[in-house]
Amino acid sequence: MVPNPTPLEMTICEVVIIEEGTDRTSRINSFNALQATHFPFDPARFFVFAMLTDAQGQGDLMLVVTHVPTNQEVYVLLEPITFADRLQEVRVILSPSSFAFPLPGEYDFTLRVDNAFVAHRRVHVY
Repeated sequence: MVPNPTPLEMTICEVVIIEEGTDRTSRINSFNALQATHFPFDPARFFVFAMLTDAQGQGDLMLVVTHVPTNQEVYVLLEPITFADRLQEVRVILSPSSFAFPLPGEYDFTLRVDNAFVAHRRVHVY
């Protein structure tokens, strides 16, 4: 993909609503910290939302979740992504499945396209 996408937004939230008719998007209950009752901690369903632009062509979108203190990748999701032209804003909505936080600490949620860094958010799990 040439060039790499530019992130307009990236957030982690409990709910994403796409309004029928207007195609407007609402992100509900965005968070950067979670309180666990035990480990491994299996959170309720959540979403990684991003808006990307300034790229053209097809590529591989990857979400990588890394436990920062150990630098261990605990989750990887790979999906195709397509940009019709460089002006298009592509909405990315990912819902990690079968996912648990194995240990307390900081987790880095990183988006990559064709293995190149695009954006990241950090979540503290305690």
